[in-house]
Amino acid sequence: MMTFSVSYAKAPQYLLSKDGFSGVKIGMSKQALDEGHPHLKYSDEVTPGCLEVEDDAGVTIMIEEGYVTRVQVNEPHYLTDKNIHVGSTEQEVVAAYGKAALKENAKYDENGHFFFVIDAQSKKGISFETDGKKVTSMYAGKLPSLQYVEGCL
Repeated sequence: MMTFSVSYAKAPQYLLSKDGFSGVKIGMSKQALDEGHPHLKYSDEVTPGCLEVEDDAGVTIMIEEGYVTRVQVNEPHYLTDKNIHVGSTEQEVVAAYGKAALKENAKYDENGHFFFVIDAQSKKGISFETDGKKVTSMYAGKLPSLQYVEGCL
């Protein structure tokens, strides 16, 4: 996987939401992404029709069939609108999102979980991957991409 360098300010205005992260919006075309971020370098397609781009700021963008379908953040300075971040506890996720946070066991970590908060109408949402105690990654995306556990799979 090749990397690119994007400077995301480490400020609360860079919120992860069901619609995306910063200037990267779920559903935007690869062309629009390229126009807004002309310096991006893409990885080779691992799965036909799917690309992932990872930067040194802890942000990964998934593009399927030419459109952004998921954004992943791995750094603690990025927040949701409810102030959840990498490092927040599972209890904080549940307190912030209540019954809307649907809990599933992680596929490869017997202690880990995923919490999904999905808008039924748009089929977009956010998810939180945990190690059983704390959030290790956060995602924004649309179904089914939001639920992939191995990149584009």
